[in-house]
Order: sequence, then structure tokens, then C-alpha cells
Amino acid sequence: MKRLLLIFSIVFGAFASKAQSVDTVSVYDIQFVPLATLQACEDSSFYEGGVVHFEGIISVDANLSEVASGSITGGNRPFINVVDTANGGQGGPFMGVDLMLVIDGTSDPYPGYQNFLAGDRIKATCRVGSYDGETQLTPVSSTAIQIISSQSAPAPIVVNVGDLNDNQRVNQLETGEQWEGNYVEIQNVTVTAVNFFSGGSRVSLDVTDQNGNVINVSDRFLAQRLPSHSTVNPGSPASTGSFVAPPVGTQYNYIRGMIIHSENGCTGNAGRGYEINPTVAGDYDIGVAPPNFANIARDIAVPTSSDDVVVSADITDFDGSVTSAVLKYSTNTTDPVSAFTVVNMTNTTGDSYEATIPAQADGTVIRYILEATDDASNTTTFPFTPSSATIPNVYHYVVRDNGLQIVDVQRTYGSSDLSSFAGEEVTLTGYVTATAKANDIGYVYIQQDGATEYAGIICLGTPDLIALCRGEEATITGFVEEDFGMTRLQATAVTRTGNYKLLDPIAVDPSNPGSNLEAFESMLLNAEAPGGGKVYINEADMGFGDYGIGSTQGGTSNMRVLSGRQSSSSYSSLYVSLITDSFYIANDGQLEVDPVLTNTNQDMDALIGLMYYSFSNYRLLPRNNDDIVGFSETLTPAGFICEPDTTNNNNNVNEFYHLNTPSIYPNPSNGQVTFNYPTDDVYQIDIYDLSGRHVFSRVSMNPIQNLDISFIESGVYMVTLRTQDQKVLKTEKIIIE
Repeated sequence: MKRLLLIFSIVFGAFASKAQSVDTVSVYDIQFVPLATLQACEDSSFYEGGVVHFEGIISVDANLSEVASGSITGGNRPFINVVDTANGGQGGPFMGVDLMLVIDGTSDPYPGYQNFLAGDRIKATCRVGSYDGETQLTPVSSTAIQIISSQSAPAPIVVNVGDLNDNQRVNQLETGEQWEGNYVEIQNVTVTAVNFFSGGSRVSLDVTDQNGNVINVSDRFLAQRLPSHSTVNPGSPASTGSFVAPPVGTQYNYIRGMIIHSENGCTGNAGRGYEINPTVAGDYDIGVAPPNFANIARDIAVPTSSDDVVVSADITDFDGSVTSAVLKYSTNTTDPVSAFTVVNMTNTTGDSYEATIPAQADGTVIRYILEATDDASNTTTFPFTPSSATIPNVYHYVVRDNGLQIVDVQRTYGSSDLSSFAGEEVTLTGYVTATAKANDIGYVYIQQDGATEYAGIICLGTPDLIALCRGEEATITGFVEEDFGMTRLQATAVTRTGNYKLLDPIAVDPSNPGSNLEAFESMLLNAEAPGGGKVYINEADMGFGDYGIGSTQGGTSNMRVLSGRQSSSSYSSLYVSLITDSFYIANDGQLEVDPVLTNTNQDMDALIGLMYYSFSNYRLLPRNNDDIVGFSETLTPAGFICEPDTTNNNNNVNEFYHLNTPSIYPNPSNGQVTFNYPTDDVYQIDIYDLSGRHVFSRVSMNPIQNLDISFIESGVYMVTLRTQDQKVLKTEKIIIE
């Protein structure tokens, strides 16, 4: 076996060398991987990294893809799927491939991509790459794709779920890889999990065949976007989604869509396996459906000990009628669902039902679920619990006579990590651990004093957050939201309490931080070796700016770290030198300190940062270079970190205006802005976007300072002028056109 693999590696090397030139190939040539290679857990294209010229038939209209991306101009990353011209252009084993319509090496979408339609036959010159196990082609220039004719669009190919994934949703490379990029149909499947994410505006489904094999139904295309989702594809046929999420237990006669690979299992990654992405409404055919819940709400988000709580919901049945509905609740966090108290829900009007949970003592955690049964004896339970979960999902709230705590919002009592307070307006108090100011992470985090888990939260929204300094205690009102699994507070009001305390970070071992990193989300952590010793950079580049640190040199169990990237989807600091690639010096934000590229010879005593969750991974985000303790190379010192004005007894986030009031003009501006401060004093100019992200900073000694900020994207921003001792002189909104 080893000799066979050695011989194959020599052959593979020959193909790899060939791939550096532009080869005229077929889609099949690009995608084919020998069985022995797949059995060895390798599914990469022979042409990986090379440039190829090929012909193919487009499987799906380009205006139907729906993938937001903060790193792509316009915010939309378009995709199509292309099949081989053989077999009449109808696809087949290794005959489909993913084409990302972004010009290679740029952030620019391919011009006129919205005009590509299913059935178009194209010639294209593309670079062969991959993402998370999926082979992806990218056009090498703005003229790399030509439409040469049109024909019927490819029809779906019937494929067994078991050929794609097993009963744990692990990808089956030997039988599944051949269908990557193809338009397929799976039949007679049942919904076993419904997973809402992105603040509840998006949803994915797990469906299971008769043999228990599982595949994720995902939402790359408009067909599966919910009505609360606003489309990002400028050529989209609709401004919002229209998909209605089915309840668990829904049986589909078939689901059609494009097979995308999100690798897991023997490859070592933790993706979703092979997934199917429907493209149009006709890609779904429902057979049998149990009752469905919508608009689940309680009348009081944070009740006191004297408040009864009314839980309401709209309950419908796609193919029959609702015969009964109950609410089950418990005041004991250790009770199994079988021990919950059962209350019948009353049909108040139309499809609306409600039930009441009586008042409980201060500090009580109430867990509850809803169940409904239809005239065919089908029963639905909300919230959904995935079949693989060991703990059932529940809704919950906490009785608080003295106001909600951060841990109440962050802690969950089921297998889901989504806050039960999502969508609710809450008021939380905590000490600031990171700020939106210069020399910091660029966003405000607050943390509950004395709690060691579930105690932190990131705050965005109102520009009043900008004034906060580290160590200040602040009371912040806002709406709880989920951003791809990251719980955030969209703030509407900020008040200083006048208290001050710099919280100590929680110590964790980066090689073994514990099994529940969700408990540390948004908390200030100190990644250090237990009992002393060094922390090592064991993986210099894990992709997309991440690198891996561990307390064992050369170890494979490492904590991800991210810095040098700030965009609509990346929230790390621009004041941290340590980055994985020089690309990030001036992309995804402008690095504000001298860059140092990561390598596996580097080490440190400890690394401090905030724990962030995105794209299915937890990442530690250092705030500035001072958070990299005892680094083996010289780093730029962090510089001034703001301190609160303890001489001013104002507890509100108020501004201090100088007698010589400064001015900012013109407004709106094309990016050429003049700052006029009629004094000889040194002052600082800071610009923030409306989410509180710091985008520009300059210290000026000139009474009149002319600046070119045309590199900032068009939009509305907050400009703050401060004295040397950080008193606010002026805050003003400006518009960059």
C-alpha cells in the first residue's frame, strides 16, 4: 500500500508541475480524483493552483446566488455551477464544478455576471483553487469568460444521501466526491433539524433518508432565504427571501440542488460534509408536514417576581389542521423534559395560541418548550433539537427584580448556543474590556464582574459607545442579536455608572481550553501555559488570517488567533502587528502598526484577547501589541489607551466642548475634508463607522488640517476630535460620497 501511494505521489507531482501552465482541459479533468486517492482522504484537483482553459454548461442563473461578503466590492460574492459538455451537458460523475465569479487575485466581481444563465455554454480561463474541500474556479481576468451558445439547462441527477454522507453527516469521499458541483436530486427525506442563524434571518436544514444518513440543506441561493433576509445580489429577482422553514418531521418527496463540499471526517476539518443547495422554489416537493410554529414570543422579556408571563405563538399545519397545543415548563434547571409542567395553550384567534407561566421567585430560571399535534397525529416540538444533540433545546428566561445580567443573556440551557433573548430589548451593566478608540480592538466589549463564564458581550450600534474607555462601568440598553452564532448587543443608549475597574483576564490553556468555548464568548482571556512556560505559534497560517497557538511546541491542538482584519465579517484589531500574510497590511483595513509575519519559530509568554466566534470557529482576538506578552521578536508598543475622565462627575456619555469650537467641512464630502481648530493645541482626529468600528486616526498640530480620506468607502461616519488628554472637543456626523 505504501509503495502504491509513493508511485501515485510521483504521478501527482507530474500533474502538479503541469498545472503551472495554462492547460486546455474538461471539467471532468479538473474534478476527477482516483479512488485510491479518495480512500487516502485526499480530494484535491490535480490542477490545484494552476490555470486552465475549458468549456462548460452553466447549471444555475448567476443572479440566484446569495452570498454576502465584506471582502468583495459591493458585498456580494457570486457563484454559478458549471457541468462538462460531455453527456449532452447534463452532468455526471466528476462533471460538475463550482465557479466563483470574482476575478482572481482581486475583490472585484466578474463584470456582467448577472447575465450568465442556466444553459449557457461558456469558454473560460480560470485558476483552480479550493475552499473547505470544495474545488473552486475563479476567472483570471475581466474577459476570461465568453458565452458561445445556449441550450437546455442540466436536469437533476438522482443521488442517494448515503453516497454523500453517513448517519453522522460525515462526508463519504469515495462515493460522494464525484457529485461535487453537480445538480442532483435526493428523494424521500425527513427534516430532523432546523437551524436558524444570522440573527434569525437565515436557516439550514438537516434531512435524513430511510437509512439514517444525513445531509444539510443549505442556503447559497435565494431559494432558501427567509422573508427577513434582504438580498445582497444586485441582480436578484427579489429584494427579500420568501422561504418558509419547515418544522422537524416534514417529509420531502424530493429536494434538488447543487452539491457543495464542506469537508469533515478523515480530512480533519469540522464542516458539514456534502451539502445540497436548492436554487429555486421548485427544488422542494413536500410530502407530509407536521404543525409549524411562527412568531413565538413572551409578553415580558425580563419579568420580576410579581409578573406572570404569557407565551404566544402562531401555529399552522401545511396539510391539515392543528388539534392540540401545549406549553411545558420547569423552574428546576436539572429537570428532564418529561418532568416539565404541562399547560394547555388556548386558541385566542385564527392561528394564534397562548399559555401563561405563573410568577416565580427572583433569580429563577424558567425553561420551556412548545408542542403541537395535527389531525394526522404528527407532533412538532419547538425549539427544534437536532437528532445528534444529547441535550434538548429549550427557550428560557430569568426572573430578575434588579435587572438582567450579561450571564442571563449569554448562557443557554440546551444544545443550541443562540441566546433566548435574541430580538429582545435589554439593559446590561458591565466593565469595558475593549474600546472603539485608537490603539485598541476597534469595538466595545463589556464584561460582568465576578463571573468566570458567559460574562462578556460585544456592543455595536450607537456612536455613544465610542466615548467609553477601558475599565469604565457602563449600563447599555439595546437589542440582542445573533450574528452567525455570535451574540451581540445593538446598543441604543449608553450611561456611565462612575465606577472603574480593570478586570483581570480569565486564564486558559490554548492547547486545552476546555470543551465549552461558548462559555468564553466575548470574554477577556489570557492564553498561557499551565504552570508557566512558553506559548508557541504551531500553525503560522490556518487560512483567512488565522494562526494557531499552543502550550506544547509542535502540538496539533491549537487555539485560533486573528488580527489585522477589520471588515463587515472580520472584527479583529488593526493595532496588532502579528499577521499571517502581508496581504492584510492594506486589505480588510489598514494595519496601524509595523507588521510581523507569523512563523513557527516564534513564541511568547502569554496572549491576551477577546474570544470571538465566526465561520464555525472560535478565535482569540488580541487588542493591541501589549496583549502579546513576552514575544520573541520586537513589536511596536501599543501607545496610549484612553482612561476615563474621573474629574467630571457627569455619568452620561457627554461631550466636553472647548471654548474655541472646531469645525469640519465640507459635509457631505468627496473625501477631501478640512478640520479647523483655532488653537495651537495638539488634537486627535478619529473616524468611526456607525457600528462603532474605528476606521481612521490622525494626530494634528495644525489649526487647519486638510486630509484626504477618499479611501474610506462611501457612507455616513462619526468624526470625533479630542484633546491630548482625551477630552472630546466635537463629535459630528459626516457623509463621504
